[in-house]
Amino acid sequence: MNDFAADVNRRITQDPVTQALIPPIEQAVRNVLAGHLPKLVLNRTETAALLGVSTSVVDAFLADGSLDRIAAGKITLASVLRLAGWPIEPAPVGAPLTAIPSAGDPS
Repeated sequence: MNDFAADVNRRITQDPVTQALIPPIEQAVRNVLAGHLPKLVLNRTETAALLGVSTSVVDAFLADGSLDRIAAGKITLASVLRLAGWPIEPAPVGAPLTAIPSAGDPS
């Protein structure tokens, strides 16, 4: 970034109006995206509903290691999908970048 662009960026980000607008804009974006992004962690009830089992069966899956828990009450979506028989493979390191077309790409 050249000096002029850096100066403009600094002035904009330090502007009190910009600072006041950031929180409501961030919240609005979160609200819009919430309905479109997959949940990466589920609770016991959601897990049971996805698998078509009771929460006591979910507890048994957690106890025997069939489901992964990342925090109290948080079960990974990947482990639920794996248990349900969906093939889960790690994404390549470049996956986020390969999904974004370059600026010069007409498609």
